[in-house]
Amino acid sequence: MTASQQLVSSPWHLFSVISHKESLEIFAMAKGGLKITPSVIDKLNISPKAYYRILKQLKGAGLVEKKKDKAGVIMYFHTTFGSIVYQKNIVETNQYMQNLQKMQMIDTLRQAEKFSEAEILKLSQEIMDNIPSATSNGVNNVDIIMSLDKVIKKLLELIDCCKNEILISTRICPEIVINRLLEKSKLGVKVKVIADLDLVEEYLKSQEKFVDVLNKENPIKERQCVVANPWYPGNNNVRRRIADIPFGVIILDNFEVGIELVNSNNVKEFYGGIFIRDEKMAIAMNEFYQQLWEKASENVGVSPPADST
Repeated sequence: MTASQQLVSSPWHLFSVISHKESLEIFAMAKGGLKITPSVIDKLNISPKAYYRILKQLKGAGLVEKKKDKAGVIMYFHTTFGSIVYQKNIVETNQYMQNLQKMQMIDTLRQAEKFSEAEILKLSQEIMDNIPSATSNGVNNVDIIMSLDKVIKKLLELIDCCKNEILISTRICPEIVINRLLEKSKLGVKVKVIADLDLVEEYLKSQEKFVDVLNKENPIKERQCVVANPWYPGNNNVRRRIADIPFGVIILDNFEVGIELVNSNNVKEFYGGIFIRDEKMAIAMNEFYQQLWEKASENVGVSPPADST
């Protein structure tokens, strides 16, 4: 086999797996977790036999993997390789298709031979630069986002794609993010949360009206857990501590990192976020996170725990 044949062989096998409409639909559905149900099969308008055959092909190509949640329900998710294939060959191709007319115009200009190749390349680059890449899985990808709503949207996308572990220290934590973290924990993803002291105290104030009721119904320790911990009742996959946090951080699968940008004029206000997909950066931030974790407490006003693992 020649070098060119070897180069084509693996991609050809990959694209042959996802070339059919039904295969592509099932692969796309597995992005956030695909649960096998009769309604899904009916929606695709294919036989159960064909459905399972496609899942077997996707799994054999290394695009999806099978997991069970705590209830024992089987679900399929993108593997790391599958996430990259999905991003590069489906999401980004769709983005390029939205600029197809502009690219065809460039080809027309090139064929007319009235412009230099340098001018053509410059125009091509301008089009490429205007194509969004906020969800790109490329190595060393960096996204800077200055809108809180867009940061939350990005966080939800990253959490959905996470397979094993989420480490988060936060000074803000919208309910939608908490709920998504809890959903992932139920699927077996380990979650560690360091909540900012001010965030917890603010939460305590908002829950003051419930304290009397909780005090009557629960022991004091139980009441503190309920009031001071929005993740309570937790499970073995969610662990939470409290600390004075300088800025928010999220680390997913020890590869994707999100860092809160601090407003120098008002450090208590949200300013923006930077997201970096890089293994070395994730390792460095993981070390920083572990230092925060070791110094953190399990309750407001309590000294750091002796066991910091």
